[in-house]
Amino acid sequence: MFNNLLTKILIIILIIISAIGIYLYIQNQNLRKDNVNKENSIKVLNQNDQAYKDNLNQKTDSLLNYSIFVSNLKNENLVISSKYNILKTTFVLLQDSLIKLYGNANSIISDSSIKVAFNGEKNSIKYDGYTEYYPYNKKSIYDISLYQAPMSIFSLVYLDSSDIIKNEIYANGNLISNAKTEIDSSVYLKIMSKNINNINKLTFFDRLQLFGNIEYNNNNKLMNLNYGILYQFSNGFSPYLEKQINNSGLIFGIGYIKSIRDFVKIF
Repeated sequence: MFNNLLTKILIIILIIISAIGIYLYIQNQNLRKDNVNKENSIKVLNQNDQAYKDNLNQKTDSLLNYSIFVSNLKNENLVISSKYNILKTTFVLLQDSLIKLYGNANSIISDSSIKVAFNGEKNSIKYDGYTEYYPYNKKSIYDISLYQAPMSIFSLVYLDSSDIIKNEIYANGNLISNAKTEIDSSVYLKIMSKNINNINKLTFFDRLQLFGNIEYNNNNKLMNLNYGILYQFSNGFSPYLEKQINNSGLIFGIGYIKSIRDFVKIF
């Protein structure tokens, strides 16, 4: 009778411990989720703060380096198209000014008119034109054509040493001004989470774990205390070595652990 009472007490204790463990696990998951959301908000704020600073300090240059903004580009989906917007870049191209003084020109003088033709090139702009004067009626005309040479634009988005996503834009020469790039918030957070996962990659000793458990056998009404060591592979398999306190033998085995969410993804 004493053994039955002890067994019942142990079962009740085990149920209480399990219930407390489940409650603490749920609370821990909620806290972790809340912490992740707060950390994500801080990351977005830091990124946008740096982007605003860089945006205010932008100057026309041959190489423009600035932080990109994080926003919810998915919302634009509902209005403009069914496409998933990931990255959006806008910038202003400034043409070179054309100042050409005392250049060479070809003069053609006839009985009815005086024509002066000119052409040339300055920086990325080509020009071609002429003026013509008619002495008999003292009238004149002119014609000029301007050509902008082809422009090569190169953009590079990268993550700097401070975990700020930046953009570099280069275009032929001093032509870029007021550049702005936006990345969708969900894409930004995926990039940052992958970056953190690479930094915090589990080592061999992180995956090598000690464990202990209590088992109750309903057939022989015995309580077993076990302890052991296991190695957890990233694919879910865990080979282990287990020792029972009330048994001299060792147990070798392999387990498989996968969350329901990851398990559903397999299918």
